[in-house]
Amino acid sequence: MNDLMEKRLPFPEWVLVFAVIAGFIAVFTFFLLEDRAERNAHEFLLQRVNQLSVDYRVEINGRPVDRGDLIIASVKSLGHIDAHHSGPTAPIRIRVVDRTAATDIVIARDSDHRDEYWGYRPGRNLHNDPLGDYAGRIVDARLTEYLHRLGL
Repeated sequence: MNDLMEKRLPFPEWVLVFAVIAGFIAVFTFFLLEDRAERNAHEFLLQRVNQLSVDYRVEINGRPVDRGDLIIASVKSLGHIDAHHSGPTAPIRIRVVDRTAATDIVIARDSDHRDEYWGYRPGRNLHNDPLGDYAGRIVDARLTEYLHRLGL
């Protein structure tokens, strides 16, 4: 039995090279898909808020708000911010409704930066994140003040 264990079949080196290359391709593809998903969510949300009809309304957590213009302006500022090792906190659900469609948006205040919000397009996503597809971040002190007045 020991003789069988000592006599190994030669391991072809090309298998190791192939495995390393396949691993790099898999990681690269994952990052590419993740980046594309973020761009798609970002473009979708900006397209929706930029094409609103004049008679839109905004709800936050199911309640109509009087400053929909401030919410829309904040969402329009959605952009990319480099990671700084913080995370999103409690989600705030925004619904924008006009005569053509209803658009759901989720924002969540950053755990370290008071005026920074993580933006999401709710729904199925690559990471199975319950908030949705990450779409970028909003930095807006006016939004923080308004949400504070709403008790959020």
